[in-house]
Amino acid sequence: MRRTGIPAFALPIVFFLAVVGAAACSNLNTAPGHVVSIFIDTLPYPSIVQNDTMRDTTGRVVPFKATAFNLAGDSLPGAVQFFSLDANLLRVTLSTNFPIATDSAPASVRIVAQAQSLQTTPTTVTIALRPDTVSHDSVATASGTPAFTTSDTTQLVRGFCAGAPTSAQMVALLRHRPTVSTNTFTGVDNFIMKWKIISPDSIAGTGSINDTAHFAYIVGANLLPAVRDTTKGGGFSTRFLTFGGEAFKRFRVDTDTVTVIVQAWATYRFTPALDSAAQVPGMVRDTIRFVNPSKC
Repeated sequence: MRRTGIPAFALPIVFFLAVVGAAACSNLNTAPGHVVSIFIDTLPYPSIVQNDTMRDTTGRVVPFKATAFNLAGDSLPGAVQFFSLDANLLRVTLSTNFPIATDSAPASVRIVAQAQSLQTTPTTVTIALRPDTVSHDSVATASGTPAFTTSDTTQLVRGFCAGAPTSAQMVALLRHRPTVSTNTFTGVDNFIMKWKIISPDSIAGTGSINDTAHFAYIVGANLLPAVRDTTKGGGFSTRFLTFGGEAFKRFRVDTDTVTVIVQAWATYRFTPALDSAAQVPGMVRDTIRFVNPSKC
């Protein structure tokens, strides 16, 4: 593989070589096997769960990945090894580059990639708490069972009748339960929460930034379509439901109000029997009724 661009991690190194080359080109090592730059792939998930390894969005185990390049821009397969600068929190397997996190979480770990004598600047990897439940709030029932049932709140959005076609903020909380015997829960940050419209099926949409053809769709705080969110602030994920007036009118809805149900959930670890990642126990469902603009 040949890389035409210069990776960000290698900019200082390549610049230094260029300066040296201007003074004495004969000092440049042009050997095909000599590493002059390292490109680190973007991490496939926002965090590594405690006592686990790196996984992608499907829940499958994946290693850290990076590619070394020679002066001609050719890749040198298998030349890069990752190292943890905080081995008490995370270690990396030799040659295979699988990170193994300890029980310490939440935590941040610095890692570097090295090929021959060239080493990247440290980059930070987050270790997250184990996700155990998804709920609408941080309250557990008297028995200790997480209160993750359907939301009791029904929003009535006046929409175009009042000029505000966006719902109130919908909230889901991802939580960690330290032990089976405790009812104390801690929020899990840096984990992906998934959102979708589950009713009516005809307006589920794809969640892409251009997915505005349906009369209702899920958006982030910037009001752009987004069906995935990274938890933060103590395990919270937030989304809104908004309505497109012109698209809505095309559906020719005859009722005074339209009900849309939105669900939030999370998955963790690939399960071969399911051929997908297993769902974290619990989910959040928000029921939102929207006033039909033709009835205003």
